[in-house]
Amino acid sequence: MKLLLIALMLISPVSFADFNCEVKDMKMLNKDGSLTTPPNPFHVGSLFVVNRISGEVSGKSAPMGDMTVLSLGDDANAWKGISTRILNTVLDSANSPLGIISSIGHGLDALWISTYSEGQNKPFVYYESTIVVSGICKIF
Repeated sequence: MKLLLIALMLISPVSFADFNCEVKDMKMLNKDGSLTTPPNPFHVGSLFVVNRISGEVSGKSAPMGDMTVLSLGDDANAWKGISTRILNTVLDSANSPLGIISSIGHGLDALWISTYSEGQNKPFVYYESTIVVSGICKIF
């Protein structure tokens, strides 16, 4: 019992906390390969929460759906996730008679939260097809 108490005290509560995020910028890919602000950057100002362990995303205006967690992040590595919907589509298509080719048309979307950044603000970047969204997450 004493060892369990010591172990629980050594585990940082931050390692299990969620991310409270705000979108600060949104860009789209142009035909010339440059990024530009879209005519209607509707995601700017959006607030959302990412569950660090499960990848569940909540928030009415979240720019992404639930993520499959690839890395929980720590002081040296970023939290990383990819779209659960896209991942499931690709995995399901692997069992299809047509093979992985049936997932053509689906882009890969990913979220990167710089958990290793010093301070309370943790920059994030999210991309989906030709859209890039960035902002700040706070651990709570």
